[in-house]
Amino acid sequence: MLVCILFLVVLSGAVAREVNTSYFRFRNDRLNRQCEDAVLNKEKNIIEKPVYIILMLIFIVIFLLLLLGVIKGLLGLFVSKQIGEAGLGLFVDLPTHLNQCQEKELKQRPVVYDVAGWPVNPDTRERNVRLLPKRLNFCLNVIFFLAYPLALILKCCAMCCCIREYREGDEKRSFRKLNAIRTHKSKDLVSLGAKVNKYDEEQKEKDDTDYVLNQMNKSQSSLHNNRSTYGE
Repeated sequence: MLVCILFLVVLSGAVAREVNTSYFRFRNDRLNRQCEDAVLNKEKNIIEKPVYIILMLIFIVIFLLLLLGVIKGLLGLFVSKQIGEAGLGLFVDLPTHLNQCQEKELKQRPVVYDVAGWPVNPDTRERNVRLLPKRLNFCLNVIFFLAYPLALILKCCAMCCCIREYREGDEKRSFRKLNAIRTHKSKDLVSLGAKVNKYDEEQKEKDDTDYVLNQMNKSQSSLHNNRSTYGE
């Protein structure tokens, strides 16, 4: 009888321990599942917000454009200078002054320019040398794909704002609006009957023709008089 009681006590203790272990394990699993669900819900809420999506897209586009600029800069430095200098005239006023030639074989020689101000090869006099320092060239290429569209848009806006369409006769009307300052000498000329230029093209052509004809007549008369003198 005593052995049965002891067996029952031991069995109940083992069952109690197993129940407690199972309870704590279930509780821990439940807490872990709740934490995981909270993290997933938080990430899901962040991803579903349009603001975060737009920001992510902007960062991705900027990163890709900078990567393309780095590739363009490296190609311009090590492959072809034409690739590196393509489009940079929108950022820098070309031609520009160079302290030294950028080619290794020409670094010790002075920079030579042509009549238009472009740097040229000292030997061949051709425009086959670099127009910008290598460091400046690479830095401009890194931001090229970011800055070029903006610079192009600004240039188009400036052209649209500054261009004026001149109609026929605008030139004459603009001259009429000019304020003329009359001096004593101009008054004397007007009083003597001096002609005032009205910016009339036909009148100017007529005056030029009359002047040429008068000079020709004078030359002919002078030549005739010289012939008469020497003939005598």
